[in-house]
Amino acid sequence: MRAASRSPLPHQALVARHCPPANLGGVNAPPAVADLLHRIQQREAIRRAARGAAFTGVIAGGVCAVTVAGLRLSGLADLAWSPSALLIPVVVAVGAGLLASRRGSADAAARRADAHLASDDLLRSVLTAPAEGFGAVVRERAQALAAKAQPQAIVPWRPWPRIALVAGAAFVLATTWWTVPVRDPFGLRAERQRLGHKVEAIARTQAETKAKVAALAQQPVQAEHSPAVEAELARLLKTFQNLDPAQPKANQTALAEAQRQAGMQFAQARAAALDPQEAAALGASDEAQRLRQALTRGEDAALVKALAEVKDLAKQLANAEPGAAAQQREQLKKKLQDLAQAAQGKEAAQAIQQALDQLAQASDPATAQQALAALADQLDLAQLQLQALGQNARDAEALREALKAIQAARSACENGQCPGGSEASLAAYKKAFEAALAKAGKGQGKGDGNGMGEGQGNGSPRPTNDAAQTGFTPERSPAALAAGQILMQWAAEGPSERGKVDDRYRTSLATVQQSASEALAKERLPPAQEEAVKRYFADLDKR
Repeated sequence: MRAASRSPLPHQALVARHCPPANLGGVNAPPAVADLLHRIQQREAIRRAARGAAFTGVIAGGVCAVTVAGLRLSGLADLAWSPSALLIPVVVAVGAGLLASRRGSADAAARRADAHLASDDLLRSVLTAPAEGFGAVVRERAQALAAKAQPQAIVPWRPWPRIALVAGAAFVLATTWWTVPVRDPFGLRAERQRLGHKVEAIARTQAETKAKVAALAQQPVQAEHSPAVEAELARLLKTFQNLDPAQPKANQTALAEAQRQAGMQFAQARAAALDPQEAAALGASDEAQRLRQALTRGEDAALVKALAEVKDLAKQLANAEPGAAAQQREQLKKKLQDLAQAAQGKEAAQAIQQALDQLAQASDPATAQQALAALADQLDLAQLQLQALGQNARDAEALREALKAIQAARSACENGQCPGGSEASLAAYKKAFEAALAKAGKGQGKGDGNGMGEGQGNGSPRPTNDAAQTGFTPERSPAALAAGQILMQWAAEGPSERGKVDDRYRTSLATVQQSASEALAKERLPPAQEEAVKRYFADLDKR
């Protein structure tokens, strides 16, 4: 006998129509049940995250507070800590909360809901109940119960207490940072500050050096002569070309003005160049003496070679092993000392001395990198300044020859032997002037090279005759001679008559100013006193 097939009961069809199954973690459940269990899982995850964040944040705040106290009391506070580290407990708490916010299972959510609703595991049963027969009745009852349930009542959570715990931990950390005093029992803080000051000083010096290098790079220090001297020589050549034998008075006026201008330029160039008569410092090496002689002659070959060797040693020192670094520093120090002695008393010597200071700081591993970079910049500055010294020497020599040519021109023009023409060089004019003087049978006096030459003459004594009769009648005043009495005297300041006295004064003034500058470079005076002395000697010309 065939068994009769069962048709669904009316209430089963109603549940199937109004409560279609919903998938909850692979388990079919009515929509209201699925929504309830899903919200319970979400709230459980949030509560778990808040609990983990609060717990971890409090622990992190306590650890950070202890760490801060230890750093400040040991003098390490500014080495590994900053106010932004106050956010560490908050960041750690958020990270721990995210790790703890995992979703629970549907069975655990249903068990928690059944316990709160006292439904005798109705919601757990619906997860495994079949959709037909008595399972349809269970699903209908679970759907009705779930529709009335409140997830916030089943899984309550209060975030503010936990947020207050994390904020309290951050407050304790901040209070520790601001209230615990900073101590330096091991001298670590003082050492860090010393190194910081050294690095700042090196950076400041390096910035000043780069500015000076940029300024000197705009000047053609590698040229034969400076632009001012080139212009002066060109102006003098034009003066010679404009000489007219028919206008002796105009010639003398033009030559006197040219002599004055060239004399001023010569005084400036000679003051800026090395003095050939002044020896280098006592105890200077032969190499320093050789370099100094080359600088006084304006020769750049030896200078360029010496600087190239110094720069090569500096590059080798930057990449040297610790064992070989000391020996290379000594070699570099010796060559820098030779250059400093060669340029004694000039700005180049000061730049080289600063390079020696940077070399000394390169022996400290903490500042070696910055010091070697500053050393390279100082060497670039020293090279430009040494080249400027050589150019000043060439300028002085060219102006000295120009002054001799002017003196020869004035002597020739005074004797009516002023040659005209349009020669292309000062040397050719000088040769023409000397030839004109020789042709006239006149000698030429020698000056001191700055326009202060004596007049012309043939150097022979004038004939005299002591026995010759003259019309001179000696007479004497009948007034009694007695010692006079000074009734009044006063001193007045004012410009002296232009001429020999004025030029000699300017030459002597330039020498005094240069000597004062060299003396200041050797002395160690307070900055205020040094500036006052410099201002005094700089204003001598105005007074």
